[in-house]
Amino acid sequence: HSSSPKPTHLILLVNGIFGTANDWDFARAAISDEARADPSNTESAFVHASRANEFFATFGGIDEAGKRLASEVKTLRREQPELTCISIVGHSLGGLISRAAIAHMLDAKAGTLCGLRPRHFVTLSTPHLGVFTGLPITTWLGLKDSLYSAIAPPIGSTVFNRTGEELLIDDQKTTSQPLLVEMTSDQPDVPYLSALAAFKQRTAYACVEYDHLVDWRSATMSQKSDAVPPFSGPRIGRFILNEVPPPIAPSGAMPTRSEYAPPLGAQSTNDEIADSMAQALQSVGWHRVDVCFDSASVPYFSHYYMQDGAEVVKHVAELLLSPPQND
Repeated sequence: HSSSPKPTHLILLVNGIFGTANDWDFARAAISDEARADPSNTESAFVHASRANEFFATFGGIDEAGKRLASEVKTLRREQPELTCISIVGHSLGGLISRAAIAHMLDAKAGTLCGLRPRHFVTLSTPHLGVFTGLPITTWLGLKDSLYSAIAPPIGSTVFNRTGEELLIDDQKTTSQPLLVEMTSDQPDVPYLSALAAFKQRTAYACVEYDHLVDWRSATMSQKSDAVPPFSGPRIGRFILNEVPPPIAPSGAMPTRSEYAPPLGAQSTNDEIADSMAQALQSVGWHRVDVCFDSASVPYFSHYYMQDGAEVVKHVAELLLSPPQND
């Protein structure tokens, strides 16, 4: 009998802080099953859960974790030369690590990542704007912003080391500007934004409520003035509320940061910094999927349901296996 064709589409799953590849066991199996069951899927998928950054390895800094992830992809590429394209799914911190990694993988002239054509880039409850404006759980507990700003940096750096400092935009003591701010534009040697723009489609999944770690604003790269969608109205699934396409962007070369985001000064407020980062990231265009696990048995585990909730995983699988809208 003829052997099955070797996979050509690498689907890379990237865990969050203190996570492991095993966190993806359910999603990896579900996406693989969906790929085999889809008769319209012409490109066989190789679903790989990254082991580049597990447990304490996620504490040593986002960019360093990104370099390790990029190295893992290069190894996969050498071991499986039949691979032709890549899609990436990052949960929580994994989305930020993935954004760092692709900047170290991009061949700008060819528009490829380690020789692979970029297809889908997906984040699930990723704190794209950091957590320096507050955590949902601190709001639920009634903690004042001023108190959070005072206690979060020392706790974050002590518990989560360099990664904690970066998430809290508290790493500028050793760098010219915070890493998460740098990651919203192309740097001289690291094309963070161009690497994102190389993907045919970018999609951000976010919880509108009950995510105790990442708020909707940070996960969707929204402005402070943007209203969180209500979850009491009609929805397209039990947990999935709606899908929002990106605004139509003018065609042309990648703008410089000064063209699409206001300059940041030493006296910029946290909200001004976050809004500037959001504006920069949205310049490449993102699809948005709003989710609410209000009817789950324990809705306060929503941050983790984004990674292994059956309905969301199926939605992600169908997205990954469909042609990107800009293909």
